[in-house]
Amino acid sequence: MKYDILFFDVDETILDFKKAEKIAFTKLLKQMNLTFSEELYKKYSYFNHGLWEKHEKGLISQKEVVNTRFKIFFNSLGIDCDGEELEKSYQNNLALEAHFIEHALDVIKDLSTKYDLYILTNGVSTTQHSRLDLLNLKKYFKHLFISEEVGAQKPSKAFFDHVLKVVNPKDKSRILMIGDSLTSDILGGNNAGIDTCWVNRFDKEYGEIIPTYQISSLLDLYWILEDDKLTNYHMHTYLCGHASANIEDYIQDALKYDFDVLGFSEHGYLEDKVINNMDSCDFKPYLERLRNYKDRYQDKLKILIGLEMDYFDEDLQQYKNYLQEVDYLCASVHFYQYDDYKLYDYVVPRIKTLEAITIYKNKIINAIKSGLFSFICHPDLFMANMEESLEEEYLKAAKEIILTAKMYDIPLEFNANGMRKRKVEYKGQLMYQYPKLAFFKLVKEYKCKVIVNSDSHNNCELYDNAFIDANKLARSLGLKVVNEIKLIKK
Repeated sequence: MKYDILFFDVDETILDFKKAEKIAFTKLLKQMNLTFSEELYKKYSYFNHGLWEKHEKGLISQKEVVNTRFKIFFNSLGIDCDGEELEKSYQNNLALEAHFIEHALDVIKDLSTKYDLYILTNGVSTTQHSRLDLLNLKKYFKHLFISEEVGAQKPSKAFFDHVLKVVNPKDKSRILMIGDSLTSDILGGNNAGIDTCWVNRFDKEYGEIIPTYQISSLLDLYWILEDDKLTNYHMHTYLCGHASANIEDYIQDALKYDFDVLGFSEHGYLEDKVINNMDSCDFKPYLERLRNYKDRYQDKLKILIGLEMDYFDEDLQQYKNYLQEVDYLCASVHFYQYDDYKLYDYVVPRIKTLEAITIYKNKIINAIKSGLFSFICHPDLFMANMEESLEEEYLKAAKEIILTAKMYDIPLEFNANGMRKRKVEYKGQLMYQYPKLAFFKLVKEYKCKVIVNSDSHNNCELYDNAFIDANKLARSLGLKVVNEIKLIKK
């Protein structure tokens, strides 16, 4: 397992604090002869959040927050009051409200049998204890760290130093901090040098505070916690003519970095097509060498024999024939066909018209529907140099590709090689040619599977900064990253 210890925030991570807060706030308004309205709640939230932000920054104490928030709020309505007395009434109301976020109880129960769980919360001590007791939740956690009891609050160094001293982990890299607040949970975890997982239930954008992972539901934790294999299914050797590595160098580096699965995917030869790929005479030696390596290293490394195939509708039988010999095929679209059948051009500079976008989209969709491919390589390549005037058409095409992949349960590749290339300017901003974030935001929205690959062209790229960063970025975006592929035989 990648992690042994899980730190959980409480409010808006495990418990639905907004629901509890609204009920407690409604009761308090009734005490003041007022009726709840969203406008009043919004106004109170504005003052409350502002005070808590100051508290997180260490500018004011928690006591100042809770004892002044209602006085400030009611004074803004022209009502004089005793802020401390109202706070007591509010906390009494809040202590009686405990509501789980969807799936939270089942996830916590299950994880408590496999990991050491801890609660880290900035809540008021008596209130948090009461709510956790109401739900009989404490038994699943080894210890509760509540800011009022610790004497410091998230995200402060003092809070996390205290937690780490008590927990006394052998290795901080085996801890994951899980919470909904970027400024409290994620910033605190980042500063403490532990991995973080942002529970982003409402699809918010993050700025400078970047989590290690992002999820929209606690159920998605399983994608992270079970994802402890190091794999790569997309790489090229000197046989394709535009790479430099040989097979043995890749294998030695894979052993060095403790890979679990290494999939070779040289560009497969297609008859009657003059494109960058392996020569037909090289296929048998490629196959024989890899079969020998599979046997030689079977106890140390799982080696798979694959081919990256440029997709053309007329070549389905060739793909089927290859599947008799190799473990898998992955599909790509690199070439745009001219009217003359045998002339091709690299796809990136050509996808500048609606017709070209449609041709590319249809080729990818037909590749998916063929059922012959284990994943689609850099499916967002057609967006590498987008025409701003056609942005809507690119996104429509992206959506069709993604929905088709979702329907056929085939992963779309998050390709690290695009992160090695020069960035391009779009709408005044520099961005990767691929992976395109606009494309993968749709992938996230439709919960399509993603596989991160290096697409290396020399062995130094197998596990370089681009591959590492691609894995981090894909997970921080909240994508459903898988590390296994289906092996298709025909």
